[in-house]
Amino acid sequence: MKPGWKTTEFWVTLGTTLWALFGHSLPPTAQALVATVVPAAYSIGRAIAKAAAAAPSSPAPASPVAGMLTGAGLK
Repeated sequence: MKPGWKTTEFWVTLGTTLWALFGHSLPPTAQALVATVVPAAYSIGRAIAKAAAAAPSSPAPASPVAGMLTGAGLK
């Protein structure tokens, strides 16, 4: 497992927080919202991507068209 500072989550959180603290382009309430929502959304997206990558894929169901294309089932 990587140390915390080597993860993308760490850098997204740090960058967003620093921007929210020192960017001053948004009102304080919006800055707090950005500093909370962006890292949370990134973490949720990463969790979904990792879960999808780790899930075993089931074989595709047989297509009725596939038999027609290969000539299977012709009498």
